[in-house]
Amino acid sequence: MLTVSVVIPTLNEEDYVGLLLADLRKQTRPTYEIIVVDAHSEDRTNEIVDQYQKVQFVTSERSVSRQRNKGAEIASGEILIFLDADTRVRITFVEDVLRDFEKHGLDIACPLYVPTTKNLMTQFVFWYVNIIFVLLQAILPSGAGPCIIVRRDIFGLQEGFKVDQKFEDMEWIRRVGGKFRFGIVWCAVFVSDRRFRTYGMFRMIVLYVLLSFLFTFGLFSLANRLHYSFGKYSSRRAGSL
Repeated sequence: MLTVSVVIPTLNEEDYVGLLLADLRKQTRPTYEIIVVDAHSEDRTNEIVDQYQKVQFVTSERSVSRQRNKGAEIASGEILIFLDADTRVRITFVEDVLRDFEKHGLDIACPLYVPTTKNLMTQFVFWYVNIIFVLLQAILPSGAGPCIIVRRDIFGLQEGFKVDQKFEDMEWIRRVGGKFRFGIVWCAVFVSDRRFRTYGMFRMIVLYVLLSFLFTFGLFSLANRLHYSFGKYSSRRAGSL
């Protein structure tokens, strides 16, 4: 049975991280280890994580790339699952991921991303992105940071997430996914809509369209010029599953 390490980068995630940890503790196929890599949060993130037994809490310099890389260095599971702190998962998530991962002999994978909000426009944007990811998975590996799954030995063979790259998750998937067997696994990760609430629907749609163009043609240096912050969103909790 494959062992699984979940790596969760956090920065002021007191409203979200407890919900995700509770989801992970209910899994039908338990995780081997859960590692929270915190960038010196100034809220109650540490206190909330401490409420969950056998969750490893470590600190890192502020940068989601450094946090993911540090978590991967510490992890000992055969499969790494990177999850954003504001995501939610069903109780069969790990079981569903590993089923498809093993069935298709994958090295790297991403799930379907589903918003927790009932806002129709936000749902449309997410499903549009999902359809593109699924249709292009064999020729143009694509995904995003809310959830990335990779074999630990594969991650160790490659350069980790680039600390100087703003959209490091998408860049890493494109850079590494093309070298190994990449695919979309048929399970959902529920993502908070706080970016849409913070930056506005129109701005986020324009951003996603622009990013899809830049990443299709490998223009990651241009994407680096776009404004996008980590850990500076409104504090409303993720929706219920």
